[in-house]
Amino acid sequence: MEKDKCIACSSDLVKTFPWIVPRLEGVKTVNGEWKIQNKVKTNDYVTVFKVTAINSSLTGYMKAEYTEHKSNVLEMEVYILNQLERHTNFCTLQAYDTSEDIRYIVTGPVGKSLREVMHQLPGKHFTNGTILRIGIQCVDAIAALHYIGYVHRNITPDNLIIDVDMANAQIVRIWHFVTARRHVDENGEIRKPRSKLRCRGDYNYASVAVQEGRDSGRVDDLWSLMYTLSEFYNGKLPWRGHCSAHVLRWKQFISMQRLFRNAPYEIGFIIAHLSDLKYQDEPNYDWIIGMFETAMQRCNISHEKQFDWQQLNCSHK
Repeated sequence: MEKDKCIACSSDLVKTFPWIVPRLEGVKTVNGEWKIQNKVKTNDYVTVFKVTAINSSLTGYMKAEYTEHKSNVLEMEVYILNQLERHTNFCTLQAYDTSEDIRYIVTGPVGKSLREVMHQLPGKHFTNGTILRIGIQCVDAIAALHYIGYVHRNITPDNLIIDVDMANAQIVRIWHFVTARRHVDENGEIRKPRSKLRCRGDYNYASVAVQEGRDSGRVDDLWSLMYTLSEFYNGKLPWRGHCSAHVLRWKQFISMQRLFRNAPYEIGFIIAHLSDLKYQDEPNYDWIIGMFETAMQRCNISHEKQFDWQQLNCSHK
């Protein structure tokens, strides 16, 4: 097999420009094991590719960074996925290796993001039954992530994906942990909050506190989830397309009744609970899940009901 072709990147270049990530233009295979299908995204941390295994039908997402980087982004993601390997709402780590001058991981199998699915629906938004069950699964997954000592810091519709396997299409998975951070110290105590910070994730879904430059706590992941669910109800957030400063003003003054005008009233109780929490506080995950369950019962929604995307049969990329 022809030797893998990787982008040449000198040590000096990476040291001078530490934000450089491998783009792999012209690269067809990595390590003789993975065939690159297409590039999904490139950001400040890693490049993401959709790949298939050369010797099997396995598909997944590959994230790559230069080995010269001192970053621990991929190492951290490997640790998180290994810790959560028994939890169904996270992807499976399929590979962690180096090839030439890059270090990479492959996770999967993965299907469409919930943003992609939503845009394929006739009304460009999800139904109440689908959203409430997404909420239940995501709160349970976020609680598991927090339990091992990490906050995600970028819960968005793009980072929630459905399973590629139609038999398991009722599973929503959280992925993409490049912005995650350990929120406890070596003794398991909550780390002291920092200040004057830059928002590391998508500011459209960040909490007010995070947009104001404060440190991300456990509650902030849940605020991001609630903004995500609001978008699922309405098709888009009212501040979409505005700059960060304008988005912050929107969040500071918009009423929750407007933001969740199509949602059951139990959502308001969840919002009230989150509003009472500060950086160091632990959310009542079980109670929040109970509120979603109560809304489902009151609205006569069964867990066995098909999700919106199952009716579209669109979970394959």
